[in-house]
This record gives sequence, structure tokens and C-alpha cells, in this order.
Amino acid sequence: MSHEICLVLARLLLVSSLVMLVVLGVRHWVRRLFGATIGYALWLLVPVSMVAIFMRRPESLPIVVAGRGQSMLDSLAAGVWQTATDTGWSHWLLWVWLIGVLSSFALTVLAQSRLLRRLGPLKARDDGSWQARDDVFGPMLIGILQPRIVVPAGFDKRYSPKERVLILAHEHVHRRRGDVQLTALVVLLRCLQWFNPIAHLAAQAFRKDQEFACDAAVIGQFPNARRTYADAMLKTQLADSGLPVGCFWQSSHPIMERIIMFNKPLPGQMKRATGSSVLCAAVLATSCLVWAAQASEVKATYATTKPPSFPDNLGDAFVEAAVYLKVEIAADGAPIQVELDHITPASLTQAQIEQLEKSATASVKSWIFNPAKQDGVAKSSWVIVPITYSKDSDSNATPVEEASKNSMHPDGNF
Repeated sequence: MSHEICLVLARLLLVSSLVMLVVLGVRHWVRRLFGATIGYALWLLVPVSMVAIFMRRPESLPIVVAGRGQSMLDSLAAGVWQTATDTGWSHWLLWVWLIGVLSSFALTVLAQSRLLRRLGPLKARDDGSWQARDDVFGPMLIGILQPRIVVPAGFDKRYSPKERVLILAHEHVHRRRGDVQLTALVVLLRCLQWFNPIAHLAAQAFRKDQEFACDAAVIGQFPNARRTYADAMLKTQLADSGLPVGCFWQSSHPIMERIIMFNKPLPGQMKRATGSSVLCAAVLATSCLVWAAQASEVKATYATTKPPSFPDNLGDAFVEAAVYLKVEIAADGAPIQVELDHITPASLTQAQIEQLEKSATASVKSWIFNPAKQDGVAKSSWVIVPITYSKDSDSNATPVEEASKNSMHPDGNF
């Protein structure tokens, strides 16, 4: 069980890191081309790709095929874990990872609690926000289940009425979009991948794109208030709030880059529609690629086979037949059960069918297979084994069409 869990974690790490690198590389280009909202939504590729890992392809009863291997994704994941196992570090790595996860989560909870204590008891305001006792931090949006807009004690003195409207509109956009919940998921991913520098870079870039998208939404609501919006941002103390889970009006985000964006025209309807189409195509393509890159298992293959004996009493009219057997192969490669699936052609008599089934079954029971594997672990599986019988020796090089397309015939036709 631990082996399977580790391989799943390895696949999640490989896929998420690759997708995060892609998003980090194209986010600026996407934001300039289609706007901040599409640039922010581009991060949707990361969770979609991770979910796609668990969407295994449905398995039908396979025909035994030689040379079927693991997918590149499964091979890389198995290789990472196998290297750790071979060097004897596998269990230590698991414990180190788990301790790192718990430590990161504890530090996050501690930082969140420390900031909430600094805010003190919150007092409800007439504008729907809550006022903190502290005058240093805020405005901000906090709370995962019930997000609340919290403003500093000197909110009314520091900002003009127009600036207060814009700031509250900014936080309302965050709440309406569920940005606090999304930030919590990013923090969780960051804790799970505490050792991965790509995850930390991606988390920082995600928070920046989140603020860019929120700014664009507010400017869209108040197109004539760009200067006022920038003034309100400059009045806010440029200090990092230390708020892991929440949306802070202004901290260490790139304030100049945000203000420069105010002077740029918002993308028109055509650009937004094009950007949405490109985003949908990217999400679909990413999920399909990740899904298709996985093989749900390595199929069983032949190891040792023995040609079946040709029945003598099939009759002079018999020319050719193909017997398809359902075989359950154990994890050690031995056939457990052998059952008849079907025989072609349909014109065979019942006596001929019984003779062919008896011959094929007796032969396959003596065979040895290379068992199927799931993430490198041998397991039992059901397969279809086709065996071709031909009375004419000249037809030995011409197997039955259906079988030749889908299977490897052990030792040719029989």
C-alpha cells in the first residue's frame, strides 16, 4: 500500500511541477494578450492536471500482447521511487516528507493565528465590513468558510470616501470569486510540496495574478477611478502582513506593476472571448494529455509456451479455426483459470468445438506468462489468448486476421 501511495505522490509531483513551469513561463504573455482575468484563470491547469492523474482509463479484457510497457509518466514515477528503494532511503524519505508537511502546516497555522490575534476583537461596521482593533494591517479578506472584510482601526481617517468604496469593492471581488478558498488550496499544495522550489515560486506568482485580476475587475466597474484607486493603494503601508490564507489589499505585491496596469486599456469583448476559448482549449488539452500519458497497467505477456496438439478427429471438411480462451493469470505468471471465450468460424460442429477447446485449454494450462503489473507491482489479471488451428500447412504464415492485429501468436499457428 505504501508503495502505491508513494508512486501516486511521485506522479503528482512530476505532473504538477511540469504544469506549474509551463504556467510560470506563459503567464505574462497571456496577461498582456488576453487580460489579467485570463492570466489568473490559467492557474486552473494545475489542479486539472492533478485530478486527471486519478482518472484511469477503463480497462476491457485485454488480448495478450508482447512488448506493452509502462507510460512515460508511470516509468518516471516508478524510477524515482525505485531509486530511493534501491538505495535504502525510501522509508526515510517518506518520514522526512511527512515531517516537512506537518511542520509547514504548523508554521502556516501559527502565522495565521498570530495575525488574527493582532487584529483583536472585530467590530461590525455599517458598510458590511469589520473593523479591527489594530491600525497596522488591512484592509483584508479573512475566513475560509465565511470570509469577512476586515479594515484597520484608522480606515475612515486614512482613506477618502471614494477610496473606501474602491477598496471595499476590491475585497468584494475577492469574496465573490472565492479567492480565499483558492488561496487555502494553494497553501495546502505548498505544504505538501514544501521541498519543491517550483511550488513556492508558483504560489507567489499565483497571489500576484490574483491581485492583478481583482484590480482589473474593479477598474472595469469604475473605469474613471483609476487615479483614485492608485492613490488608495499608495496610502497603504507597504509591509507584508504575514497572512498565509486570505486576500490582503496591499502588501509586498509589485505595487508599481499594478499601478502601471491601471494605465493600460482593458481587453475588449473579442479579446476576452478569444482568451476564454484559448483557456478552455488549454485545460482540455492538458487534462487529455495527462490522462493519455498514463497506462493503467503493464499487460501480461508470454514467457514460456508449448504448441497444442492438433486433434485428429476434426474431419476432412475442417480447414482452419481460431480458439479464443479467457485466462486468469496469477501474480507469479501461472494460469489459474482457463475458459472458452469463443471459436471461429461459426460453421464448426459441436464436436469440432469441443475437440479444439480441449486441445487449446490443455496446452495453455502448461504455459507460463509474464504477469501484469500495476505501477511496477505484479498482479493477477484476465487476458484473452488466441490460438489458430490450420489443417493446411501452407497457411501457417497467415494467421487469423483479428488475432494478427491484436496479439502475438506463440510459436506461430497451430
